[in-house]
Amino acid sequence: MAITRGLAFACVLLLLAACERKPGPPATPPAPVAAPVPPATSSEGSDSKPAPPTDTGKEPQPNPMEGLKELPSLPDEFYGKWHRKGSSGGMDGGGERNLPDETIVITKANKIETWTAGKLVSTVAFRVGRGKSIFGNDNWQINRSMFNEVIVVRGTDELSIMENHPDGFNWSYQRVK
Repeated sequence: MAITRGLAFACVLLLLAACERKPGPPATPPAPVAAPVPPATSSEGSDSKPAPPTDTGKEPQPNPMEGLKELPSLPDEFYGKWHRKGSSGGMDGGGERNLPDETIVITKANKIETWTAGKLVSTVAFRVGRGKSIFGNDNWQINRSMFNEVIVVRGTDELSIMENHPDGFNWSYQRVK
């Protein structure tokens, strides 16, 4: 028992000593790395072409439509004015809370207009595809960001837009007549 108390006391002393240390001089930041300079080209008396652009260092972005058959438009049943009824999904399954009253208009120009309190809040273009999703092997999908969303019309008056990834959100809408 004495060894355990002694060891615990030594650990506490070491921790206190570490906390009381004064910081030393700041570390010297690394020297900045200069961007690569393309080799100079001379246009005098030569047929040389300018050097190709240098790598920007940015990672290539994934193509969210990869693996889908990209199509020019959705079927007619998707177009029109839809009033949001609610949402579900997300990490806790409870959907988004405290959402404003919202209406969307899906246009044949492949745009979704979002209206809140009678005012146009945003207009976002989307791409259309059809193919495999987490919900099935052949779903209509739209892409208006970096994730695809599965879009489904049930009957003639209900629309669902579901994020195509685990723990994604699902928004349900009622057609406005």
